[in-house]
Amino acid sequence: MLNDALAELSEHASRLVTNSVLLLLGSWGFFPVIYMVPFLGLGGSSTEVGVQFGYMLADWLAKAGFSYLIYSVALEQTLAVEYEYEEYEEVDEDAVAFN
Repeated sequence: MLNDALAELSEHASRLVTNSVLLLLGSWGFFPVIYMVPFLGLGGSSTEVGVQFGYMLADWLAKAGFSYLIYSVALEQTLAVEYEYEEYEEVDEDAVAFN
């Protein structure tokens, strides 16, 4: 299903979608790792700060990073469609001029 959708996108946009999927999986996969840190026998205030920093980083990547990539996909696809429309419009005008 995703491969069919990627086939309809421009090459750059499909790479951005693939990167956004990897970012999403990686950032969400980081949460369980951070959650397990206190169970490894590590303790103290520096461990707690590290855990909170890890949560903050994973949350930022999952939300802001993913949103930016999706915005980039939309922008790239919009520019690709506009470029195709301009090419079509130029070809159509040339066809009319020769008739």
